[in-house]
Amino acid sequence: MERAYASYVGARFCVGVGSGTAALHVSLSALGVGPGDEVIVPALTFSGTAAAVLHAQGIPVFADICEDTYNIDARDAAHRITERTKAIVAVHLHGNPADMNALRELARRRSLALVEDAAQAVGSSYQGRKVGSLGDVACASIMPLKNLASVGEGGLLTTDSDDVHSIAVRMRSFGEDTTGPSGERVYDSKILGWNYRLSPFVAAVAKSQLSRLDEYNETRRASAKTISDALAQTSVFSPPIEQDRSRHVYHLYRFSIRTDILAPELPAHALRDAVKDTLLAEGIPTGQYQTVPVPEQTLFRARVGHGRGCPWTCPFGRRAPAEPDAFPQTQRVLDRTLVLFLHNPGALVTATKHMGLVAHAFQKMAENRKSIVARAAESVRRPGA
Repeated sequence: MERAYASYVGARFCVGVGSGTAALHVSLSALGVGPGDEVIVPALTFSGTAAAVLHAQGIPVFADICEDTYNIDARDAAHRITERTKAIVAVHLHGNPADMNALRELARRRSLALVEDAAQAVGSSYQGRKVGSLGDVACASIMPLKNLASVGEGGLLTTDSDDVHSIAVRMRSFGEDTTGPSGERVYDSKILGWNYRLSPFVAAVAKSQLSRLDEYNETRRASAKTISDALAQTSVFSPPIEQDRSRHVYHLYRFSIRTDILAPELPAHALRDAVKDTLLAEGIPTGQYQTVPVPEQTLFRARVGHGRGCPWTCPFGRRAPAEPDAFPQTQRVLDRTLVLFLHNPGALVTATKHMGLVAHAFQKMAENRKSIVARAAESVRRPGA
């Protein structure tokens, strides 16, 4: 599996580990992130991206996102860098590659490591290169709901660095060398490591799925295009943006609600919820994916740590909790967007047959927008809403 995946993305090495979060933890640790080091992560991602920094005893420092791509804003990230910053994590959210040219230039200029979180984006590409080969280290997830789906938790770390590769191989198995000169296990932990080994069964299934990954992703893209074409014909919904230099693989399909056109006098989140309820009545479940910017989750807002509060209380470096209004673009996205779930490979073919019905539901809502506004207005009027 490791050789096959490294070849697929165009990297020299691949290290299989127990989960995508484990891949992030090992990557950051192998790059030397330690107590008090700061790592820039986007304010819209899964909590595991930032939690992996804590596992490495580093401090996650959040940057705002771009409203059009939903990925980390390199300009905002630049303002978050201090003398303690060690790395930047570029999350390819929902299968849409981040602006790697800008991030690579920023990392080069400030002598920082660049880590790709490609958990939702395996098979996507940026300027003709597969994600997983664009940073110093890249991490993927192969759990059952991901684009490259297996039958259990698993993660893949890719890199071109001999040093990162050798350290990661040790870290995933108690810090030991895999075998001694005689080929037998010597039970000598050379460095701090964990039990992050990848199940051979999970790896075998993932390797088999890899041969079908491009086909699965093309099916996702076809489904997404059907919906995007329909949304583009309305004035109240906007499809996700796929930049010319990128190939989006639509782990999730995030669409935007033009609240400024629907009813600018009403709270955006009320209109979002009205759209969500209306779609559900049409038999189409949607969600928010994240309900608040990640820095507002309790773990990061209250600075929950290990033992006596490490790494937040580490004497090598401290950061105050982020201000609630420090990520305006992230909040606007959360207030005005919803996601469709396209992440079940087994249902993709069946789902494709029904994408026309989904598209019709959006067109129907656009034609009956007054009912959405009325539903939103009623929710605002209700006590406790």
